[in-house]
Amino acid sequence: MAVSWFGPIDNGGNVNVILKALIVVAGLLLLVCGAGSCDKIKQIKGMVSGRVQTPEGGGVGYVSLSLVNLDTGGEVDRMTAEDSGSFIFRDVEAGNYTIKIYTMTGDLIPSEVEDFRLTPGRTINVDVIMTAGQTPE
Repeated sequence: MAVSWFGPIDNGGNVNVILKALIVVAGLLLLVCGAGSCDKIKQIKGMVSGRVQTPEGGGVGYVSLSLVNLDTGGEVDRMTAEDSGSFIFRDVEAGNYTIKIYTMTGDLIPSEVEDFRLTPGRTINVDVIMTAGQTPE
């Protein structure tokens, strides 16, 4: 007679072992996801960092950046890039996003940025490249 973690196994015992294993797994899932814990995983926020650049790779500072949720179309956050062009959006919920850049007077600056998906608890790096010939004023 073989022995497993769940006890002795006989010819008919394989079914009992499988059932016991399923009960253990179900119990662990209830323990982890009980009382809305799985919903809390969705609430873990991430960060979006990057740099506003010229086509040649130089940093462009003091432009206004808008983080836009593509699913709702709404602006989630707005900030000003540092003098080097670097930026960090903190406490961003998981979702699909894009970034738009504006002059300090509110005019949209044409730029190239790929839409991206932020997953819970992650930091994603997104560089925003201004279209050739554009300069913030």
